[in-house]
Amino acid sequence: MYFDFWGFKEYILKHEKGGAYAVIGNPISHSISPFLHGLLEEGSFYVAVKAEERQLEDFCDFARERLLGFNVTVPYKMDIMRYLDSVDGLAESLGSVNTVKVEGGKLIGFNTDAYGLSMALKQCGVELAGKRAMVLGGGGAARAAVFALKEGGADISIAVRNPIKAREDFPGEKVMGLYAVETGWDIIVNCTPCGMKGQEGTSAIDEEKLSGCGFVYDAVYNPLRTKLLRAARRRGIRCSNGLDMLIFQAAQARGIWGKAPAFDLDAVKDKLAGQVMAQRLAEKGKSGIALCGFMGSGKSHIARAFSQRFGFKLLETDAIVEEKEGMSIPLIFERFGEKYFRERESEAVRGLKPDHPSVVSLGGGAVMREENVAAIKGCCLLIYLDAPLEVCLERAKGVGRPLLKQGAASVAALYEARKDIYAAACDYKVDAGRGADEVIEDIIELI
Repeated sequence: MYFDFWGFKEYILKHEKGGAYAVIGNPISHSISPFLHGLLEEGSFYVAVKAEERQLEDFCDFARERLLGFNVTVPYKMDIMRYLDSVDGLAESLGSVNTVKVEGGKLIGFNTDAYGLSMALKQCGVELAGKRAMVLGGGGAARAAVFALKEGGADISIAVRNPIKAREDFPGEKVMGLYAVETGWDIIVNCTPCGMKGQEGTSAIDEEKLSGCGFVYDAVYNPLRTKLLRAARRRGIRCSNGLDMLIFQAAQARGIWGKAPAFDLDAVKDKLAGQVMAQRLAEKGKSGIALCGFMGSGKSHIARAFSQRFGFKLLETDAIVEEKEGMSIPLIFERFGEKYFRERESEAVRGLKPDHPSVVSLGGGAVMREENVAAIKGCCLLIYLDAPLEVCLERAKGVGRPLLKQGAASVAALYEARKDIYAAACDYKVDAGRGADEVIEDIIELI
C-alpha cells in the first residue's frame, strides 16, 4: 500500500488503531517493502509513504504518536537523523539510519543495512577475510557496505564520481574515481543507483573492469538483473542482486521493533522476485509472460517451474481447450481434425485476460495465426523457447503428439517452417536446449 504523507496521516487517524509501520522515501511507489514485511509478519500493517524533505519533521512528530516503527530509504537515510531523539552507535558511526523504533514517544535510529549485506554475502558463500573488495558509491548504502566488509576482514577500496568529497566522508580509506577502477578485485559491491529502475542502461563501471573478479554484489534489486549483473553472468562470475540484503535488513528491523521473524530465505526471496517481475510487467502494460515454441521445447515444464517458484498463475492453452472440449488434444485431432483444434485454440488465446501475474504455456501452433499473436502480446510478454529439433523430439517421446504421426521428414520440415514464425512473433528468444534453471534465469533477465 502506497500513500503520500497527507493521505497516510488521514488513513492512520481514521482506520489504524493498533499501531502501524511504514517506510518513507521519495520516490517510493516502487517499494516492495510492504510486501516483504507482510511475508515476514502476517497481518502486520506496513505501508509505503512518499514524503517530501520539508515533511520529514511532521512525519516524525506523527510517528511518535501513531507508529510502532518505520524504515527510511533514499534519499533520507542521513537527513532523518536530525529529527530523531537518539541514534545507536553503529548508525551514528555510519552517519545513516534506515530503521527507527518508536519507544515511549521517542524516536531511536538504527542501521540494519550493514547486517543485511553481511548476512547476504554469508548466504552467497563469500569469504571476506584477506580479500580485495571494491565498493562502488559513496552514499549511505556504501557506508554500510564498507563497515560490513571491513568487519569481515576485507581490504577495502571505494570508487565514486567525486573522490574529493568522498575522501572527506571516508577519512583514512582508499578512495578513487570510478574512471580509475582497475581489474582483479576479489569482490565488487555496487551501492550506486546505476542499473536501477529508470537507469537500466547504466553501470557504475564498464564490463572489462570485471576481469579477474570473483564475486559481484549489486544492492539494486529492481530490475533483478542489472546491467552490471548481466555482464558478470556473461563472464561466468558469481553474482547476486540486493534481495538477500533487503530481506535480512528487514528481518533485523522487525527484531528491533519487537520480535525477530523466522523465515525461509529462499521462499521469501522467490516471492519477492515474483513481485518485482509482476511490477515490471505491469509497467509495460502486461499481466504475465507467454512461452511459445515447437512441441518438446519445454514450454509446459518451464511454465510450471516458473509458476511454482515465483507465484505466477499457470495457464496452458492446450489444457484450456481440453477442459472446454472434455477430451484430450490427440482425441480432438482424431475426431475433428487440426482445423477444428486451431479454432478452439484461437478461442482459448483470445480468452487470455489474466487478472493475476501469469505464465502462459502456448500450444506449438498458437502463434501461427496473426490474430493470436496480437491477442497474446496484448497482455503478455511473448518469449520463444528455441530448442534444437533433436532435443524437442527426445522430450516429446511418449507424449502422444498428433503431429509426430506425420513422420520424421514432415516433422523436420514443420520445425524449420515454424522457427522463423516463432522468431518473428516473439518479443524475446531464449535458448531452451538447456536445463530449466538456466532457461528461467535467462527469462528473469528479460523482465
